[in-house]
Amino acid sequence: MVLVGAEEIESLNRQYLGHEGATDVICFDLSDQGESFLLPGETEIVGEIYVCLPVAQEAAHKYSTDFGYEVLLYIVHGLLHLAGEDDLEPKARKRMRQEEQRVMSALLSEIDTSSLFD
Repeated sequence: MVLVGAEEIESLNRQYLGHEGATDVICFDLSDQGESFLLPGETEIVGEIYVCLPVAQEAAHKYSTDFGYEVLLYIVHGLLHLAGEDDLEPKARKRMRQEEQRVMSALLSEIDTSSLFD
């Protein structure tokens, strides 16, 4: 996971997705890289998740959540994408939101998100 600012996420969004502006999270599936690129003792990297901290801060204010909650939600969202979930179509988006809530509920029972970035 890579924590980035608005400029970097805007650049990634434009370069790889063809969209303008900052977004909350972008992930890249690297599972097709194969194990042939691994050095001895390394573990396989199946993806990269880029989380935009300024967008998380804005969302926390907008939705009356805390910053840590939003960052964790974006990480979960990226992980779900890497696990094969999608959110482009309404039915898939509904399923993605349900999965986000399921995972977040489990995590929130163990993690105090208000102290993640103290």
